[in-house]
Amino acid sequence: MGLGIGIGNAILFNNRREPIVYEVGDPLAGGVVASTTTVNGQYLVVSKYFYNRDSSGGTIEEEAWDAWNIGGFPPDTGALGTALGTGPTNTDTIISALSGGPWLTTSAAYIVRQWLPNYSLPSKDEHEEIQKNYVEINAGLINIGGDNLNNSSGFAITFWTSTETTLAGNGGYAFSGKAILPVAFIPSIKSTTLKVRGIKWVTP
Repeated sequence: MGLGIGIGNAILFNNRREPIVYEVGDPLAGGVVASTTTVNGQYLVVSKYFYNRDSSGGTIEEEAWDAWNIGGFPPDTGALGTALGTGPTNTDTIISALSGGPWLTTSAAYIVRQWLPNYSLPSKDEHEEIQKNYVEINAGLINIGGDNLNNSSGFAITFWTSTETTLAGNGGYAFSGKAILPVAFIPSIKSTTLKVRGIKWVTP
């Protein structure tokens, strides 16, 4: 057995540089690893906290996906990505589509970026990875003093994805879900106020 020595973001093992492999629940870049499935060598990381106004474990706030609900449903934004890695793109798309309107600054996508600039709302599949691995993620969050994915009574907290859906027949809905399986994703009315949890993709 060779000796492994950590150097930067790699391990020198038997004179070969090997990347560090992270497991679900490991701390990484201020959050916790949410999946062992990587995209372009990057790990999915979930934020330490749910959104709160002081960004440090204060009272958890609820926000609308898009608060526009006057005279009908809000228009489609085109944030339809579901795959792993599409959360950041969806979030960019939402912010761009709402720019210039009165509802941008109250939207969950805008708020998560103002709160944690390097984070985004998770796509539907990214949220599903969080659901699938929520036990290990919670253990990791406890270790770093973060907010559990379920509340103090043990009930899973519903939070937004960045994925818009037309399953309900119009653009007035986006997917939300709880970090517990098996729970189907819910097409929630965009003006509904729900919790906000950030994700980011990190190159170790």
